[in-house]
Amino acid sequence: MMREKRESVWSHVVEWVFLATVGVCVGVLATLIELGTDLFYDFRSGLCTAQLGLDETSCILNYGEQGFSTWHDLLLPYLPYVSGKGSLIFISATLAGLSALLIRSYHPESAGSGVPEVMLALQGKLNDESKSKLFGPLAFVIKSVGLVLAAGSGLKIGYEGPFIHLAFCVSFNLGRTVFINPIDVSQFGSACAAAFAVAFVSPFGGCLFIAEELLLFQKTTPNTLMKMAWSALLAVSTIRALHPYLNSGTLLFEIEDIMSWHW
Repeated sequence: MMREKRESVWSHVVEWVFLATVGVCVGVLATLIELGTDLFYDFRSGLCTAQLGLDETSCILNYGEQGFSTWHDLLLPYLPYVSGKGSLIFISATLAGLSALLIRSYHPESAGSGVPEVMLALQGKLNDESKSKLFGPLAFVIKSVGLVLAAGSGLKIGYEGPFIHLAFCVSFNLGRTVFINPIDVSQFGSACAAAFAVAFVSPFGGCLFIAEELLLFQKTTPNTLMKMAWSALLAVSTIRALHPYLNSGTLLFEIEDIMSWHW
């Protein structure tokens, strides 16, 4: 009797640690994707000559406007006929082409938002082989790099879907390799809630949206909502702690008040 009780307590502890790990990993992933996107997005218009690798915002804040040079200024001594708009179009098209080529060549299943595949997995309509192909390490890497290149090229893509797909990949691979425990729908739903939360920097909005989607094929209990809120809060807290310039991002959405509100 005591042994069964200890095992039950331990399984609950492992479950909440797993959800916390997923939330933190999703927050770190979103931060890296956002920073990488900002870097490529600013690379289209110029280069931080003061310190290579910094995006335009970081460069100007640290070194002033003289630290960031446009491609027109950099190429003027060598290619005087190259305009700033011409270089912008060329680099944007190159980044978008590299994203399409990468996905088409190495993992075509990573194309699109990934939400239909996630919904099929949540409904239990995918076998283990299909899950490994759609949510395995290769899908995770290709989807992440492709998203950074596509968004960095300036394409106005929907980022909520790719974040949900990537969070599902994180949850699937962590549960299969690190924790080695069966993962139920509520845990996968918590990962999706964390992804939606970091996309809009709104943990409770992410929970409500994913809970509404889960209602299509299963009952959402208060325990499930608590799991979602736990992962989503940790994901948003992580990205707020790690992202240095949250309001200046390319992908992340945030509303900023410009005047004081009153009755």
